[in-house]
Amino acid sequence: MHCSVVAALHAGQISARNADTFLRLNPGEQARESERRFSEAHERETRLRLVADAIRGYLDGCSGRKVNLTDLRKIIREVLPV
Repeated sequence: MHCSVVAALHAGQISARNADTFLRLNPGEQARESERRFSEAHERETRLRLVADAIRGYLDGCSGRKVNLTDLRKIIREVLPV
């Protein structure tokens, strides 16, 4: 796993700080931590996509009206999983 950590660092996929953290772990822990971080990143991307789609949909429906931030907040909260 050491080589893949260094390769990920050189490719800009992880920061030097994260590479240092990974290199201090044994290979099994590296794999688990890598999977955990990948899962968290995927969840963040999914949430951001849902919010962006909700905002885009709201703004498309405004057609020149003023944006009601209270309504927009409500729509965003509805699309985010708890």
